[in-house]
Amino acid sequence: MVRKTVVVCLLASLACLVVAQSTTQPASSAPATSTAPAGWAPAYSNDFSKDKLGSEWTVLEGATTQIAEGMLVIKGADADAEVMLKEPKFPGSVKMEFDASLSGETLSDISVLLNGDPNGYANAYLLQFGGKANTKTQLIRAGEAVESTVKEKPLVKADQKYHVVAINDGGKISLNIDGKDAFTYIDASPLKGDDHAMIGFYTYGDTLKIDNLKIYRKAGEAAK
Repeated sequence: MVRKTVVVCLLASLACLVVAQSTTQPASSAPATSTAPAGWAPAYSNDFSKDKLGSEWTVLEGATTQIAEGMLVIKGADADAEVMLKEPKFPGSVKMEFDASLSGETLSDISVLLNGDPNGYANAYLLQFGGKANTKTQLIRAGEAVESTVKEKPLVKADQKYHVVAINDGGKISLNIDGKDAFTYIDASPLKGDDHAMIGFYTYGDTLKIDNLKIYRKAGEAAK
């Protein structure tokens, strides 16, 4: 009986030790899992938690930027305000999603640039949400409005946060706002290649705030 009691006590002590160690040791960090949509691969993300915008970005003339309250803040004083991502490059299919809001005396453009160059929207797809002084939502291709995409709604409400998804999927250009399609256009001769490899943001004469940016490339497409 004495021997059995000792064994039981030893087993109980070991069990207590195991429990104590498991509660004091930090949990192991599992490898991050991809949350990319089916058919897409993560290529770039930014929650704008650092003090300043990284060197991978370029700010075009007319815009000023700062990082405030964990957001990218883009301001344009009665002028085009464009901020472009230099690296990585996206010369083909690309998907951007982010949260955004707009404020100012006059509202215009929570807008996205896809497949552009250092000159901004003039040589890119400009997916406008609340463009033209908040009168239109539309696609502008290399400076020309695509008439079939021009909509009077949705438009932007001041200081309201929106979730924006802009996609070029092999020439199928689409804009989605808060889970609803704003427009879709199939370009028979899509902008692509090294001369159309930059993405970015556009606004006009107001303050655009961006957060939780995620960018994807088509699964299987080589990174540039």
